[in-house]
Amino acid sequence: MLVLAGLVLLQVLGMAAVALWYGIALVSSPAASFGGAVFTLVLLLAIAGWQAVSAVALSRGRRWARAAVLVWQFFLFAIAVPTLTGGFWGWALLLGLPALAIIALLFRRDVVAFTTPGPAAG
Repeated sequence: MLVLAGLVLLQVLGMAAVALWYGIALVSSPAASFGGAVFTLVLLLAIAGWQAVSAVALSRGRRWARAAVLVWQFFLFAIAVPTLTGGFWGWALLLGLPALAIIALLFRRDVVAFTTPGPAAG
């Protein structure tokens, strides 16, 4: 379980790095649409924050976190496939391989058991 949460946290760090890079680029060069650029920066930070919350919840056995993490992995894989066909192999593998590994880990029996609540007492 900790390996899975750690992989998701590594993705969070990657997203935070992209947001930092984007923010620096936003400050250092003019954007065609400042409002759109700020929205994109806020969206990148919100995604990183939500995935961090999801990783912590996953490590605590919260069932909903599996769904949140799974949806994000599908988005990453959906970005990785056209990136691969566009000839950017490195970026595609950087996005796609961890996403596939996390998807596989999400469906392991021990992960499902850890995130499934036991019978209610009483």
